[in-house]
Amino acid sequence: IRAVDGSALIQVAGRVPGSSPGSLLVRVLGLDIHDAYGLLQRDTSEVAGELGLEMRVGGTAESPTLRGTATLDGGRFGDFKAPFIQGVVDYANRRLETDLLLWRTGENVLDVGATLPLDLALKGAGERQVDGPLSVHAQGDSVDLAILEALTPGVRQVTGIFSTNVNVSGTWEAPRLTGAVAIRDGAMTLPGLGVRYGQVRGRATFQ
Repeated sequence: IRAVDGSALIQVAGRVPGSSPGSLLVRVLGLDIHDAYGLLQRDTSEVAGELGLEMRVGGTAESPTLRGTATLDGGRFGDFKAPFIQGVVDYANRRLETDLLLWRTGENVLDVGATLPLDLALKGAGERQVDGPLSVHAQGDSVDLAILEALTPGVRQVTGIFSTNVNVSGTWEAPRLTGAVAIRDGAMTLPGLGVRYGQVRGRATFQ
């Protein structure tokens, strides 16, 4: 599916993994997030930006592989103008590796990465969470707290900044959490309650 002016493209090609190995390509270029919200029947009046995706699925249905990247450029959610967002995923042998990066004017302001033992089989999967070590980290400095507006419609007019350095290790059954999250000069409106909170300042330490 291609836009008339060539500005956007949705392409699906190849063979879906089954009992025999497959090789499937899913590519999205320049998709207006306004249109994506429309397809999901969500409010499109306060969103903007362009989505990009390139994903390759291989292997078999019982043991697939997944590799790809996704991007959001020029994102806007209400009053929040999102930085450039890039996500990377790599899955094989029941091991999922992901990384989420937020960039503003060429500087990486937030990095969230994870290596998780998961079974993402398209067929015959039992428990999705399998044995193995967990590794999750989130590190960022002076990140715009307004990113919450992109994650949930329950808050509006969010201001302030937060910093984080959090790590998760261990296993699914016995995770270990360390690090801290700090917020300063925060404020937000909760439309559902009709109230606004201001001058939020705090720090959470995880052990």
